[in-house]
Amino acid sequence: MRSSHRKSRNGCRECKQRHKKCDEASPTCLNCTITNRSCSYRLTRPMHRLSRPKAASCASTPSVRTLSPPIQCNTQQWQDQQYDLGHLELLHHFESGAFEASMLPLPSSIRMAIMQCALTNPYLMDQILALSAAHMSTFRREQQQMFSNKAMELQTRAVSLFNRVETDISMQNSRSWFLYASFLGIQM
Repeated sequence: MRSSHRKSRNGCRECKQRHKKCDEASPTCLNCTITNRSCSYRLTRPMHRLSRPKAASCASTPSVRTLSPPIQCNTQQWQDQQYDLGHLELLHHFESGAFEASMLPLPSSIRMAIMQCALTNPYLMDQILALSAAHMSTFRREQQQMFSNKAMELQTRAVSLFNRVETDISMQNSRSWFLYASFLGIQM
């Protein structure tokens, strides 16, 4: 089992804007050096986080590393974040544009950009899967109840994850917040 790590939010502005991992080297990070960009760090770093009970932090429980960015959570919450083959079916339904005509007309380039954003924001990924499940419940009559339940479960999980993220809007999170709110509104 790999050792846990804390997610750093101290990267340079350019890496944050480009959603790249910053090595935080000073005065210029490696990414900015390679791409000949002006590297700048924020002088003040306001960190407004939601307060959580001590028992719910990862410090008191064994840590498990996931493929998505780490979220401060307890072991049970991490287990709830698992995806299975059913989720892959929902993801394929969204990516293939299967509900484009009836629900959400999006060019494939936009869908790809949305997926890139969702890969680093679990609440957005869960909301996309919830919307896809809700749509599938409308044409798979024999599995309507199962897809409706899955849509509700994924949407609940998405809301829970969204409520745990930083409360300050920034250039880095504005796109994912906008997409999340839009997809949530479509499903409601």
